[in-house]
Amino acid sequence: MTQQQAQLPVPTSYADVFDLTLSAYGATFRFGANGPVVQQGNQQVQQVEMGARVSMSLEHLKALAFVVHREVMRHEKKMNITIPLPEPVVAQLLYPPPANMTPEGLQAYMASMTPVALKEWKAFWQANPGEVSPNGAAKDQVAAGAGA
Repeated sequence: MTQQQAQLPVPTSYADVFDLTLSAYGATFRFGANGPVVQQGNQQVQQVEMGARVSMSLEHLKALAFVVHREVMRHEKKMNITIPLPEPVVAQLLYPPPANMTPEGLQAYMASMTPVALKEWKAFWQANPGEVSPNGAAKDQVAAGAGA
């Protein structure tokens, strides 16, 4: 018996902003895009326009995290590249600053957290989920396919 997938219209969106909320029962991603910078009082604030929301079980989230990690590593290996991410972005992803910090406090916080975040970031990307062979196939898939 074969499966047929329903041909539902799927909206395509660009996202350069996301957040993730976890509960005891599941996870919700919200994706959005940076909007215009506006003046609020004496500060300029980046507006964010949130769009798509995707919810899933914690098990699905864990599987998704594994597959995304593995596929990014395969792509980097296949293309012989390392996809860069600026150090302040890494620090802010791993250790978001507390709300309502002064600009000076934020700068000091980010300076103190960046070395910690970079160490954690590098350790994550040195892990090998389903070790990747030079042709981009996972070693477990290569071994499984060899006897077929």
